[in-house]
Formats: sequence, structure tokens, C-alpha cells
Amino acid sequence: TSTGQVSTSVTMKADAAVVFDGVVVVEPLSAADMPPTWLNRLSVPRPLHATVDRRAVGGIRLGEFEEGLRFVERIRAYEPGRRLSLQVEPDARALSADDTMAHAFDTGLVRLDDVSYQLRPTRDGVEVTLSCSYT
Repeated sequence: TSTGQVSTSVTMKADAAVVFDGVVVVEPLSAADMPPTWLNRLSVPRPLHATVDRRAVGGIRLGEFEEGLRFVERIRAYEPGRRLSLQVEPDARALSADDTMAHAFDTGLVRLDDVSYQLRPTRDGVEVTLSCSYT
């Protein structure tokens, strides 16, 4: 068993409240919005959209991906314009039994421990950092 963390940041010329709303609810993404990458060639599905039932701690954000992969994400921290932290549970039932992603999640080979978005105001807009801790 090993653990790790991956983070990536981007700075945008936009209002933190607007960016935060776009992180919480992700409108449908086209291939032009989210072009395929090398990960998709390795069978990692592209994200399609995300919805939320309640914008508060305890709310559920549902992330939909290609190939029927879904992530049920319970909101652990909700600070509008600043921070969103999620407890993520994969729902790989729609994937075929021989799919690599289904095998990784169903057997516990891969577990997402925490997914967090941090927003930090800058002179020119807002810096967004996405971090994921995994086992």
C-alpha cells in the first residue's frame, strides 16, 4: 500500500465567486472544452459534467465521466469563493467487468482519499489549485 498526492494550479482572470460556482457545478463539457489527452488513450474516461444537490457540507456532487463512470462526492468543506473539499466514492457499475478502471476501483487497488479545490485571489484574478490524495 502506498499513498500520494498530486496537485495542479491555474490562474484565471476571473472573479473567485464565478470560478467557485464553475467548480461546484460543472456545465456539460464538449471535446473542444476538454480535449482528449494521453490519459484517455490509456482508457481513463474524460469528465462530462457535475451536478450538486446541496451547496453545503454534506451535499452530494455527482461527477459524470465517459464510459458510464461516475463519482459520488460528499462535500466535506464548503467555503464559497475559497475552498471545496470532497470525499469521493467511485461508482463503476456502468463500466464493463473487464475495464481497467472498474477493476482498480472495485478491488480497492485505487482509492481517492480527498479531492480539494483551493481558490486564492491574485492581483490579476484567482489561482485555483486542485489537489488529490490517493491510496
